[in-house]
Amino acid sequence: MRGLLKLSPAFAAIALAMACGDDDSTPSAVQCKFPYADATTATLKAKTTSGKCTADTDTICKTDMVKTSADCGTSCLSQSTDPATLPTCVTECLKKNTTPSLSDGCTGCYVADVGCSAANCLATCAAGSTPDCAACRVEKGCAAAFYTCSGLPLPTASGGSGGASSTGGASSGGSTSGGHTSQGGAGAGAPGSAGEGPMSGAGQTAGGNGGAGGI
Repeated sequence: MRGLLKLSPAFAAIALAMACGDDDSTPSAVQCKFPYADATTATLKAKTTSGKCTADTDTICKTDMVKTSADCGTSCLSQSTDPATLPTCVTECLKKNTTPSLSDGCTGCYVADVGCSAANCLATCAAGSTPDCAACRVEKGCAAAFYTCSGLPLPTASGGSGGASSTGGASSGGSTSGGHTSQGGAGAGAPGSAGEGPMSGAGQTAGGNGGAGGI
């Protein structure tokens, strides 16, 4: 009997460890931030099966990458639009503002996206995340290139412009832009689907324009 009593603390420790293992606060249950707010670290990782960001899903999940990358892009573009210096500036900014820092490969996808936006949509995207900027990025192929590079899934959480389908806005009938559908008739613009990546639209569409894309 005394021997069993002496073992009881060990059994108590094992029981406590087992109880902690069932805690929903484990990393797999962490809810992601925009634009993957409807996913957890586990589900985002499961959907990112290829591309250069497969090892970065935890960082992307817990970071609002739309805001972070757009802030880095607009900040660096305000300093210089020289394509020779822009990549270094954006890389340093993204590394500094993500924890753990994004891998070199994944960072390169975001940097290339900023470069594509600067080369093709500079005037439209100079102010940062707007529906017009998101639409331009889809039209010029920046969004598609980002998803191919990163391997990240199209965001489905509502609250931004771009990404998967967007509903509402002033488009008539329903039209397709960059492979992403915009539906609805005239009227006040409804929030588009979430965007992801540099210069993609975050927030609600304005003036009756449904979000036409973004990453």
